[in-house]
Amino acid sequence: MNVRTVLIMGASSGIGAGLSSYYLGLGFKVIACARRAEQISLNLPRAIGFPLDVNDFEQLEDTLNEIVRSTDRIDLIVNCIGIGELNPSLDSSLDASMIETNVKSFTLLSNWAYNLFKKQGHGHYAAISSIAGLRGGKDSLVYNASKAFQINFLEGLQHKAAKENKSIFISDIRPGLVDTAMAKGEGLFWVMPVEKVVKQIAHGIHQKKRVITVTKRWRLLAWLFFLVPKCIYFRL
Repeated sequence: MNVRTVLIMGASSGIGAGLSSYYLGLGFKVIACARRAEQISLNLPRAIGFPLDVNDFEQLEDTLNEIVRSTDRIDLIVNCIGIGELNPSLDSSLDASMIETNVKSFTLLSNWAYNLFKKQGHGHYAAISSIAGLRGGKDSLVYNASKAFQINFLEGLQHKAAKENKSIFISDIRPGLVDTAMAKGEGLFWVMPVEKVVKQIAHGIHQKKRVITVTKRWRLLAWLFFLVPKCIYFRL
């Protein structure tokens, strides 16, 4: 790979921590960001750690600028930040936090990444959405809707990059269920290990895929999930 410097947002646990370890193992310079900055120094001692609270909008821009000043270039940014809650009772307080992180913060970070790469002249931005964004969910209305927003937003960035700068690449990473704190609910199946998911994500990024659905079995399920008629889906 030609990537030299990787910025991972949301690197304290789960897929973000796994990707940070993976790229460190390949010898890349890894800038790891997380709200829980102490986890970075503890789990990723070879990474360059930055505290990053994406919902602290007063400090967010200053932190991002500090990251840029810390290195000569950033080749790849992977945005692993997101929250998800089951909300069958339609608790508006849960909805508000998901909207703030998965929509508002996601938009700010994505715009910043694209503008950075446009100024730099090249770069690859990959962000984690979810196959949940392909359909509405009766117990996770806002989570699924926020992921649908991300999928649509990333497609728009891909269109923009295709017209403005063919040296900027955008990848939409759509995991199924992964063995992290984000996997919630009872009777879960096909929960994939983080290590397997990380390897398939990194492979998809290396191939500059626009959509990376992980793992391979979830790729098939996502296709069926999207195509099933509403008259059948509403009975599930």
